[in-house]
Amino acid sequence: MFRAVVAAFTMLLLLASPGRAAEPDPQNWPTLLDAAKGQIVYFHAWGGEPRINAYIRWAGEQVSARYGVTPKQVKVDDTANVVSQVLAEKATGQTEDGAIDLVWINGENFAALKRQGLLLKNGWANKLPNWKYVDVSGKPTVASDFTVPTDGPEAP
Repeated sequence: MFRAVVAAFTMLLLLASPGRAAEPDPQNWPTLLDAAKGQIVYFHAWGGEPRINAYIRWAGEQVSARYGVTPKQVKVDDTANVVSQVLAEKATGQTEDGAIDLVWINGENFAALKRQGLLLKNGWANKLPNWKYVDVSGKPTVASDFTVPTDGPEAP
């Protein structure tokens, strides 16, 4: 379980890494790790629950020690505001180097971002090295979120 959690968190950080290629290949894990070393990734997540904050801090320490990527949690009071910021950037034509590297979203915000075409499109989730640990058949919410098919741009 530990490996699955850290690998998923790492992959999200690597995909969000400001210095990454536009369409990283999660099947080429060593290349992603090399490209991500030394990067800082700003991870926007609801900051109102101490246990979640402790988990993010712990996982970030693991990612930093193991892979040389430094996650920085940006505590937000409402994730919808982060999604609104991404939508506003798109509306002004900003398609690269936005203010949001990575965001922990709920189903409603996932659906909004997917509708707007703002998620990485290469179906990376099922290509993760740790995907073999995901119980797809026993957990139907892996295949859909907020009634929207995930189609690979969301990892549990």
